[in-house]
Amino acid sequence: MRRIAATIFTLGVLLSMTAATAAATPAFAAGRGDGWVFQDFGPGFTTTNCGFLIVATQDVDQVFARTVTAPDGSMITQFTGRAQITWTNPANGKSVTTNTSGPAKTTVSADGLTVTVVATGPEPLDLTAADAAVLGVPRVFVFTGRGTATLDPVTGAVVSGSISGHIMVDLCTALS
Repeated sequence: MRRIAATIFTLGVLLSMTAATAAATPAFAAGRGDGWVFQDFGPGFTTTNCGFLIVATQDVDQVFARTVTAPDGSMITQFTGRAQITWTNPANGKSVTTNTSGPAKTTVSADGLTVTVVATGPEPLDLTAADAAVLGVPRVFVFTGRGTATLDPVTGAVVSGSISGHIMVDLCTALS
């Protein structure tokens, strides 16, 4: 699940996928109603997918999700809200702050054999070399547009996908 969350968060993996403005009030943390539940992405994460350490700090984490069951039995989880990440290379001190607010939608087929992620808007991706090769993109970046990926339901690896839009920041290049 971490891999799928990261891919969403960082499509993030991680992406994925985004961080706290401060402590959420109890009402905020409980959700905003209509089945929307606050998603606590924690203080951030690290990645070495660029070949060097990147520390990703969740500056704004006001993301909510809700899951519904489609008529065919598939489970659809929608993500929406506001998110911002500061990406830092501690070795050279370079950092970049990005809006990563999404939204995104994950669909798990009724039989659990297919996981599809569709993301639009500014989305972060933190991909392995193999996943980046499948999509033909950098390993760690933020894009805007529409991204679609089919994931292996067991490993979370990208089986196929496409990105229509543009890369806002290639973080491997920007932070090296």
